[in-house]
Amino acid sequence: MSMFEDTLLSFVPQTPFLAHTEPAIIRNLTFTEITTASVSLNWAEPLGNRSFYRVEWTGGNSSVSQNTTGTSVNVTALTAGVQYHFTVTAVAGDNTTVGQSKTVSKYTKPAVIRNLTVSKITTSSVFLRWIEPFGNRSFYSVEWTGGSRAMNTTTNETAFNVTELTAGVKYTFKVTAVAGDNITKGNAQEKALFTEPAVIRNLT
Repeated sequence: MSMFEDTLLSFVPQTPFLAHTEPAIIRNLTFTEITTASVSLNWAEPLGNRSFYRVEWTGGNSSVSQNTTGTSVNVTALTAGVQYHFTVTAVAGDNTTVGQSKTVSKYTKPAVIRNLTVSKITTSSVFLRWIEPFGNRSFYSVEWTGGSRAMNTTTNETAFNVTELTAGVKYTFKVTAVAGDNITKGNAQEKALFTEPAVIRNLT
């Protein structure tokens, strides 16, 4: 190769190497609303730049993802009473370079129990029955109020015999499905009724 050709090669423009730095992690990932079928997420922008966010969620038998340019998303079509793991990741302008992910977990609300009925009433007890809610649940919370008392208990069954009641008193019974975190509750199904009055005494 001549000196002239060598000189020409030295002036051939070189293609610059472009690279994107990783976006920073998003901040303050929180839940703003939880229903039986949806979870609303909200977060703060990461420090520095980003192009969009990748939101992924897994739970039950599903694994789904979507992209958004905003700092909130409403995840829908979920199953009641199921624990979901939500991951949000900032993505750079090359649509490939991602930052560190932020993950939070939450149960959807269990659905309402169905067909709360009373199968037996005595002077001191009320026997309750109901049908499982749609979706998942861990256990049921049973509450009752009447007279000057307010009581509650839990059960894994779809029936419960409430005892030690007072004859002839109006009671309100509420049954609520509770999720696996022992905190997230569905809406209550309730029923109000009187216990049987006791037999009169000393009829003369």
